[in-house]
Amino acid sequence: MGEDTLKRDPPEIEVELSIPLSELAPRAARLVLAEVIDVSEPALSVAQLLLSEVLSNSVRESRLAPNSPMRVRVWTDPGTIRIEVEDAGFGFTLPPSPGQLSEDSWALYLVSYLADEWGVDRPGNVPRVWFEIKLT
Repeated sequence: MGEDTLKRDPPEIEVELSIPLSELAPRAARLVLAEVIDVSEPALSVAQLLLSEVLSNSVRESRLAPNSPMRVRVWTDPGTIRIEVEDAGFGFTLPPSPGQLSEDSWALYLVSYLADEWGVDRPGNVPRVWFEIKLT
């Protein structure tokens, strides 16, 4: 996917979190996600897994100081959940194929495999990974 090619405006932000960069961030985000959105299984588990993987990647790869803020935004509408993760880190280069991913880079492979839509962009020069999961 790469660039955010969606031409529609997302619905109102349902949830926006600022999570301190730490090894606890992925677990905390999974727990909060389950409490604040009304999404049934299996979409909830997929959203939690992908959010956790993307945050884990930020924790490992961003080169930011501990407790630096990471932003998570979540939108839902009757048919879709959209999650965005931003951090002020260095970002990354997307490998051309899953076979070229390192052991620490499986987050984007999982996102590409399990999300219905996804992308990576840099609004305001801040790396952002986003993904959408259809609820139907």
